[in-house]
Amino acid sequence: QVGKIRSELAEGNLDLSSSDKRELAERLDKADHYRTRDEMCGDKSGTASTDPDSVAMYPKDDKMHTGQCRPMYNVQFMTQSQFILWFNLFRVTTDLSAFPMFLDSLPQQFAPTKLAADAGYGSYENYILAMSRTIDPYFKYSMYDKESSPRFAPDTYKAEYMPQQEDGSLKCPGGTLRKIRESTQEKSEISYTEEYYRTDQCAACPFREKCHGKHLKDYREVKRKKEWHLLKPQIREKLDSDVGQILLYNRSKDVEPTFAHTKWAGAYRRFRHFGSRRCRMDLAIRAIAHNLKKYIAWLQHQADGMPCPTASVILSPLTVQDGLI
Repeated sequence: QVGKIRSELAEGNLDLSSSDKRELAERLDKADHYRTRDEMCGDKSGTASTDPDSVAMYPKDDKMHTGQCRPMYNVQFMTQSQFILWFNLFRVTTDLSAFPMFLDSLPQQFAPTKLAADAGYGSYENYILAMSRTIDPYFKYSMYDKESSPRFAPDTYKAEYMPQQEDGSLKCPGGTLRKIRESTQEKSEISYTEEYYRTDQCAACPFREKCHGKHLKDYREVKRKKEWHLLKPQIREKLDSDVGQILLYNRSKDVEPTFAHTKWAGAYRRFRHFGSRRCRMDLAIRAIAHNLKKYIAWLQHQADGMPCPTASVILSPLTVQDGLI
């Protein structure tokens, strides 16, 4: 449609004044510009004209306090004893989405057997993906830290913490929610079942305000993921085990210093090139320099008779255990 209007405007078939023609030409140019930018973004949330491969994200260290999006990449490291073993960068905004792609890019010789991470990676899809590759997942889910607190009390108004009765219904503080239907969903090529529960007895319930909040209704309908409800106790048991606690503890000693040495001590907070391929090359050079510095320090420790770092394998911001080296 834009091309047709542009051709008619060029041929003089439109009965418009000169000012209207200029305004129409400007609007057509903007339409072409927006279409080109939309094609550049693709399935991403945004991009930049200087680097179409990047994705728009809010930086953590916004020194100008402008609150503006910047063209950035999501960088992932795999390290052992603060040595960078593997790295990659992705055009996604969250670590949750970067995890499957990082595993796909990981060479077979670096495949871990145990893996720990923070809550940024905890999702049902990522747990199933890890276990399908014979990896024991020891990374947190979103509520793990709160549930580990001795003062934590389950919120029984939420479907996740409602006890399930023998007939399959959910027990809420004021009554019972009956199962009305279930549907099969798919995310990241992993299917799961969503169960829907409903009650129509909320009008006279004494807990109505606490349950509904500001939006008072005569009914309550909730849903929850069936497979995740069954898997969560197993993940919780892994995290609470001695092995899980050791892995989560070692992560802070290996991952965070690696990022600190790279970003702050090394003043490496911006890529020197544009495009994902060149930024990956830029990051590779930085990783080599980082490893050389660590290797020289390791040799110096040996010469001085000091204890060397233990062989704990870390996938940043994930932790991988059991001998990648």
